[in-house]
Amino acid sequence: MNIGNRIRERRKQLGITAEEIADKTNISRSTMYRYEQGAIQNIPAVNLKAIADVLEVSIDYLFGNTNSTDKPLTLDDVITPLNEPVFTLEEKRILEVFRNMDSAHKTEFLKLGNYWEKEYPDDLDIHEEDQ
Repeated sequence: MNIGNRIRERRKQLGITAEEIADKTNISRSTMYRYEQGAIQNIPAVNLKAIADVLEVSIDYLFGNTNSTDKPLTLDDVITPLNEPVFTLEEKRILEVFRNMDSAHKTEFLKLGNYWEKEYPDDLDIHEEDQ
């Protein structure tokens, strides 16, 4: 099954039209139809991402690499509960990198943070109540 078929199949499961996808993604209606018909095979990544978001699936689903329509969680889904502080993009990136490290690298990363606190205390904006 090609990408166009996957888009059409999922769109129908959700009960939405190709026009709705086009409108929500700022892709022209004619281009959206051509995607579904398979007339355009090389869909730009930015358009794939936008279509996947509207269809509530991963890009892997559109490529046929998975049949799961469960969209993977993002950091925003799990680290911004109502009572939690909102993280900057840099903080989210650091957390994402840290979570993907093995335990040995996490230990080294934390050692570096401790070293930085001791050696450069004036460069850190840390308050007693934050620790």
